[in-house]
Amino acid sequence: MSISQNYPTVRPQLLIDIANTEVLDPRVASSRASVATYYDENGVLQTAPDNVARVGYDPVTGACTGLIRESQGTNLVKYSEDFANASWVKGGLTITSNTVVAPDGALTGDKLVENTATDLHYLTIGGGVAVTSGVLYTFTVFAKSASTRRLVLVTSSTGFGANKGAIFDLNAGTISDISTTTTATITNVGNGFYRCSITVTATSTAISNFNLVINNGTSSLLSSYTGDGYSGIYLWGAQLEANAFPTSYIKTVASQVTRAADSFLLTNVDAYNTAEFTAISQPFGVTSVSTGTVTLNGDVPIERLYVYPNNVPQDEINAVVENDGWWSWRIVGATFALPSFSTDGSIQVDWGDGTVETLTTAVHTFTNASPHTIRFRQMTGTWFRPRINSEATYAPMVVGVGSAPSNMLVDCNGVFYGCTNLKSLDATFVGLSSFFLSWHVCSSLTSFPLIDTSLGTNFDGTWNGCGQLKSFPLINTSSATNFTRTWFNCAQLQSFPLINTSSVDNFTQTWSGCTGLTSFPLIDMSSGTYFTQTWRGCSSLTSFPLVDMSAGTTFSTTFRDCTSLTSFPLINMNLGTNFTLCWYGCTSMTDFPANFFDSWTGTPLSGCFSLTWDNCFALTTTSVENILVSIDTSGTSAPAGNTEITIDYNVATGALTTPTTDAITSLKGKNWTIKINGVLQ
Repeated sequence: MSISQNYPTVRPQLLIDIANTEVLDPRVASSRASVATYYDENGVLQTAPDNVARVGYDPVTGACTGLIRESQGTNLVKYSEDFANASWVKGGLTITSNTVVAPDGALTGDKLVENTATDLHYLTIGGGVAVTSGVLYTFTVFAKSASTRRLVLVTSSTGFGANKGAIFDLNAGTISDISTTTTATITNVGNGFYRCSITVTATSTAISNFNLVINNGTSSLLSSYTGDGYSGIYLWGAQLEANAFPTSYIKTVASQVTRAADSFLLTNVDAYNTAEFTAISQPFGVTSVSTGTVTLNGDVPIERLYVYPNNVPQDEINAVVENDGWWSWRIVGATFALPSFSTDGSIQVDWGDGTVETLTTAVHTFTNASPHTIRFRQMTGTWFRPRINSEATYAPMVVGVGSAPSNMLVDCNGVFYGCTNLKSLDATFVGLSSFFLSWHVCSSLTSFPLIDTSLGTNFDGTWNGCGQLKSFPLINTSSATNFTRTWFNCAQLQSFPLINTSSVDNFTQTWSGCTGLTSFPLIDMSSGTYFTQTWRGCSSLTSFPLVDMSAGTTFSTTFRDCTSLTSFPLINMNLGTNFTLCWYGCTSMTDFPANFFDSWTGTPLSGCFSLTWDNCFALTTTSVENILVSIDTSGTSAPAGNTEITIDYNVATGALTTPTTDAITSLKGKNWTIKINGVLQ
């Protein structure tokens, strides 16, 4: 691919070059409700005040690494810089406080010196730490050689099935004896200090210990030996966090401390057209497209931000981010593999450590430090399906995804399912027909880019469980037929775009559990037949539009527990066969329209109106009249089996009206059973 040929012909309205200017443009609003650390141009670890953006530098080379953007993180270790404190349990060693200049430039580094006992020489977190089964934990410390001794970071077997850790050579800057299912990193931060880390998944919920052990050269993580009384290690800045990789250092004293998430917003309307734009960040691609404002989220540093005055085609986006035919992913860990993949040709992978090869499902062991940027290239064929599919070992290791090249169609079926640490999806790529479970339980995503979904027909579970998504773009769903569970439990979505749903047949659980939705657009649902649990639990919806559900047959639990709805429109549900629990628990709904079922022609199933208006104790007596008179007007007889029509209402609004009692008599003649406020009529 030629970058010069495909580079956008329109100049960007705005270019923010953080890597070269080494400052953040003042038009970008920075928000973070805590302090946070970063390396300055001299390699000294500094602390930025609340809401102040961090522009980071490599602590060894001094090169600017760009704008730091991190999610929330908590250091579970107390007294992170004071190893002499009683909160650290000591064995076989002594500690001399404040003997060496630490990475923050202060004389606060402690020295651990082994005693002459024949035993383990170690520190551990007093009282242990509560760990949760299935959660990744990363334990880090800044360490510097004070002798020939090595450092071991190791967990207890409790909570992890076995002792998990690695041995760090602080003279050579290398790692050895890494346990199975353990990721270890060692990063040079200057002045002889290395930041050492291990990342391990808890296998049970328990109180576990995280240990710092002096090692005399053996290959054992827990080596007992006779100390010489003078050898040791310098330590500073311990950190334990429930995360897949180390984040910026968080200082603690007497309690755990949380670093808030970074948030950046380009809101200056004079800088770009908010109605139509494309924001592209290097190195990982599209940040947002025509969503009103440019937002910058995720954990990959931003070197440059381009804002274009239109929706930029994929070829041109690829040129800006200079992917040159490669699809980049950000990976943490010592090893990685695609559990499965398929293609109509061959895929080349660049592992980022000097190894470039034809992709297989074999596990690759990295020879460089985590995190890694790996890249895929379509050598022959036209499409690629990399299927993570919630594979427990490798799904949590994917933290960032860039834009796919224009010659690669991506089959998104299960592609990032279970990637719970995927926080930066600055991706633009063309998907094929199936988006089944593509981003299911990607629970760290806070925004989503405008990818090409124009070929997509199956969106079953696509964003199911993306509980941190706060907004959603106007994707092309003109070919879609299946929206089962598509945005199920996207609890932080507050609004939804007017997407094309004109061909969708199945809306089962589509927005169920979207508790943050306060409004809903007038989308075209004229082809929909299945509406089971579609908006169940959308507890913030206060009103609902007059959508076309005229083809619908199944309305079981459709609006259950929409507790803020106060009224309901005269929607055409005339073909409905099942309304079981449809408005159950709509506790604020006072008004139900007249004539709703007048033209009802659906063949009722057993239990058709069972619990339909149960626990709707705000309904007025007029609403009860509207419901029963309308069902009676339809002339429909009760089905075989469960014939109950269940209604609860607010008796303070009056007794049942004469038209209501007349309708009850007539309905009973059609074999219906009427239960109002728990009493059979």
